[in-house]
Amino acid sequence: MDPLSIAGTCVALTGTATKLGTELTRFVMRCRESKDDLAGMARQISSLKMALELLSDDLKPEEGACRVPDSFRPQLNPMLDNCRDILTELGSILSAYTARPKSTGVKWAVFGKDKVLSLEKQLDAHVKALNVTLSCVSLCVLPTYPPW
Repeated sequence: MDPLSIAGTCVALTGTATKLGTELTRFVMRCRESKDDLAGMARQISSLKMALELLSDDLKPEEGACRVPDSFRPQLNPMLDNCRDILTELGSILSAYTARPKSTGVKWAVFGKDKVLSLEKQLDAHVKALNVTLSCVSLCVLPTYPPW
């Protein structure tokens, strides 16, 4: 996959994460019982946004070449797709509980909390994988110095 397509996916996913972060805050304002449960997810979304912005920057051609090695690119697409799927599912969960404001707190505690905690763990794994990729990219582009 070419770097511009991956960078475009990163930019779109960053926008989705930003929008979802706002929805998450609004949801917590309506359902205060969810505050502690969603704090971890909010941190994961923030970490994802930072990783995506760094990756997008690394995918920009620098002196005619992309900093992300060709061998890394095939693994990025599935990771980004999984992140998108997780954010989409989280958005659906929040929408489902927002649509029925009465007894949202009780329903959240019984049903929503566990779903979101599961998504948080999944997102954490993908964010860590993206961060490892970014670290490897940084190592790949270290300047080489003459051995004198």
